[in-house]
Amino acid sequence: MPDVVQTRQQAYRDKLAQQQAAAAAAAAAAASQQGSAKNGENTANGEENGAHTIA
Repeated sequence: MPDVVQTRQQAYRDKLAQQQAAAAAAAAAAASQQGSAKNGENTANGEENGAHTIA
């Protein structure tokens, strides 16, 4: 029975680490995309007033 608990804990840690890595990558991508829209590009999430990261 302890093996099942340990396996679940490890799966939870792995999932949490994956979510944190994805959030960090999304934050880095959002930071690199900030700025004014070029001609022909549509703005999203209020970028015309300055982009804000959605947490």
